[in-house]
Amino acid sequence: MSQITARFQNIYRLQDHYFEIIGCGAIGSFTAMNLARAGAENFMLWDHDTVDSVNIGVQHYDLSHIGNSKVKMLQKQMEAINPSLNIKNKRDKYDASVYRQGFYYQHIPNEFEKKTFIIIGVDSMHARYDIVNNICSKMTLGNVLYSETDLYVLDARMGSETFQMYQWQVWTDEFKERYMATERNGRDLPPHERYEVRRELLKEVSIAFREKYLETWYDDESGDSEPCNARSTNYCASMAGSFINNQIRKIVDTSSPTNTNVVFNFPAMMLKCDTDYNVLQQTQTNQT
Repeated sequence: MSQITARFQNIYRLQDHYFEIIGCGAIGSFTAMNLARAGAENFMLWDHDTVDSVNIGVQHYDLSHIGNSKVKMLQKQMEAINPSLNIKNKRDKYDASVYRQGFYYQHIPNEFEKKTFIIIGVDSMHARYDIVNNICSKMTLGNVLYSETDLYVLDARMGSETFQMYQWQVWTDEFKERYMATERNGRDLPPHERYEVRRELLKEVSIAFREKYLETWYDDESGDSEPCNARSTNYCASMAGSFINNQIRKIVDTSSPTNTNVVFNFPAMMLKCDTDYNVLQQTQTNQT
């Protein structure tokens, strides 16, 4: 791994974080390959589909993959870059009920030191709606990874010539502080009472995230005809993987401002984004 990351290991490190990629088509496959090259090691891949000939021109697959599971063929390519990767895959749609089956990378709870990135790259808005509801269901169950990690959701949407990316930090600073206080104050409570207090906070976190997400959601019938449809191009797909990789790098490197919403249009070669300088300002304040 040291040789793979030698040229950028002093810039950022992704080895300690966890990446859950939902949808291994154009966006998901290029993003996964980018992250594997960038030094990320812990992955969960979701996709129920198989590789078809129409996928070859716009997704990170080749003719030898046709007819095989996308998650398995993507894992095979990622392991060809780094055989020591920790990759779990599920040939299925994203499902909250899978949380008990040991697919999640665990760490010391309550520290929020390690980050989990959920990257949504499916090809319909209705599928995204179901995924977000499942994420919230996982959180309200109260005993899964999402309640013990600094959780980010990146929703990437792509048409043939336009790329959109939205980002949410699910555990805001306010919720983190309340969670830590809840854990401290609940040490003397009976286990069942402590669990209920914790679960109520998790419900609040999930509801707040869902409400913010729905501000960007539209149904497939009335939405923009360009992003999130059946048309795609290889250059938009590969650019999507690069944008997502770069955004994750900036989140991990707390000295960099992040871009919460990004729209890039290829015909105009125009980039529009909302930049969050809060993390950068906090870092500079701490240094002084």
